Amino acid sequence: MLDVKALNDDKPYDMLKYVIWWIEYVIRHRDVSHLYTSIKHDPWYKRYDIDVIAVLSVIIFVILMCALMIMYKLLKITIKYFYSRKTISIKEKAI
Repeated sequence: MLDVKALNDDKPYDMLKYVIWWIEYVIRHRDVSHLYTSIKHDPWYKRYDIDVIAVLSVIIFVILMCALMIMYKLLKITIKYFYSRKTISIKEKAI
């Protein structure tokens, strides 16, 4: 942790002077629109990556539903197979 602190403290300039320089820059140049981030103009769903989360959620949901359907069909086939074997063995015992 001390190494990280040493790296952070190793700056060729004073942070207070740096902040003051930027404040003076903004005062000198009234139009600082070039300093704004481009994310300011993005819609909220792109800003928070909701579109990516929605697509991934739908893909995961579809995969899970397919897996559940396959498991349901396999379980149904397995139960049907064992039930038919049981009824055959009961009929053989009755004869």
